[in-house]
Amino acid sequence: MVAGVVWSATFHLEFLKGATMRFDKILLGIVLVILLGSAWYLHPLFVKPPYLQFIAKDAHYHSQFAHACDEILAGHPVGTNKSISIPVTDVSLPEAIQKLHPDAVEVRSNSVWIRITTNTAMRFGIKWEPYDHTQPHLWVLRAIGESGPQQLYSETR
Repeated sequence: MVAGVVWSATFHLEFLKGATMRFDKILLGIVLVILLGSAWYLHPLFVKPPYLQFIAKDAHYHSQFAHACDEILAGHPVGTNKSISIPVTDVSLPEAIQKLHPDAVEVRSNSVWIRITTNTAMRFGIKWEPYDHTQPHLWVLRAIGESGPQQLYSETR
């Protein structure tokens, strides 16, 4: 009888030990799923959206970007058309513009418009054009996005 009680107690302890180990593994799995899900959900809070990354670049970068837009103007004359659309896969697009993976590039006689869709809900555009009709020799690079138009660079021509 004592042997049966000892065997029964040993069996229950082993069973409970195994159940506890399974519970620990399940609990660990649940915690990992919660942590990974939270990281996936919250990662946009720690990564700047492309629009903010673009406007945060320095003046030298924006100057190079404006000159890339000048290359587009020089390489794609509009002629008698009001505007032309350049395929975003066109190899003649300068590297600075290709790196942004634009959706559309539109050229007019005196401006370049670049539209960019990002993996966020926001799209943004970049425009290189004369400041206005009263100052046609002052050209400006503007980003148009979630915070409205932002002038990033200008130069007199």
